[in-house]
Amino acid sequence: MKRPLIILPTMAALLFAAGCGDSSSAETVRKGLARAAAEDWKGACRQAERVLADEPDQTDALILKAVAAARLGDSASALDAARRAATLNPESYAAQYTLGRLYSAAPERRGEAIQALWRAYKLRPTDSRALLLLCNTAAAANHPQLASFLNLLRKFPEQVNTSEWHNQMGVAMLRRGDYNRAKQEFIAACRSGKRHPVALLNTAIFFDRFTTGRGRNTARQLYAEFIRRTGDSPEFAADRAIARDRMTRLDRQR
Repeated sequence: MKRPLIILPTMAALLFAAGCGDSSSAETVRKGLARAAAEDWKGACRQAERVLADEPDQTDALILKAVAAARLGDSASALDAARRAATLNPESYAAQYTLGRLYSAAPERRGEAIQALWRAYKLRPTDSRALLLLCNTAAAANHPQLASFLNLLRKFPEQVNTSEWHNQMGVAMLRRGDYNRAKQEFIAACRSGKRHPVALLNTAIFFDRFTTGRGRNTARQLYAEFIRRTGDSPEFAADRAIARDRMTRLDRQR
C-alpha cells in the first residue's frame, strides 16, 4: 500500500533568517537569503561561504550553505553544514529542521531524520512544518509512532480532516491491525473535499483486499476514478497499470 506524503508547504527562505543580528556577517547572510529566494543557489552558497571563511561557526551561514548546497546537488557538503549547525546550536529550530529535512531524503537515514525533526518540533511546537515532515518521514519509514505523530497535527486544524491526513492515518491503523478504524479513515479520505489520488488508490486497495461483495464493487469504482484522475501523469504510470490489472481481476471474479 502506498504511503503518500502529506502536502508540505514550500520552505520559505526566511525560515532560517530569524535570529540574524545586525553584524556584517548577518547582512551577508541576508544577501544570501535574497539570492536563495531568487533561486540563485550558487550565489546563496557564495554568500554563505563568504561568512564562513571568517566565522566558521556562524549558524545561520551554515544553514544557508546546507540548503543551497542541497539544491545544487552537493549532498555531502549540505549534510556536513547542517550537522555542524545542529551541533553548534542544538536549540536552533532551523538547524534541526534543516538537518531532518536533508536526512529524510535518504531512506537509510530516516531514523536520524525523525530524531532531528522531533527535536525541531519540540523547539517550536506552534509551527506545523517540522511536524508535517516528521509525519511524512515516519510514513515512509513505516514507523510505529506514525499514528501518534499524526494525532499531534490535530492542534493545526488546517492540517487535519484532509484527504492526505485521513489517508495516512488509515495506513497507520492498518499497520496496527485495526481494520475497522483503517476503513473509517480511508472512507473519510475519499469523502474529503479534495480527494488525493493516492488516497483513492489506497482506499481501493483496502476494499479490494479486506472486503467482499459490495466492497469489491467499491474497489473497482475507486480504481477507475484513480485512473481518470491521474490521466497521463508519469508519476502514477506504474500505479495505473496495477489499478487496471486489479480491475480486470475483479471483473473476472464477478
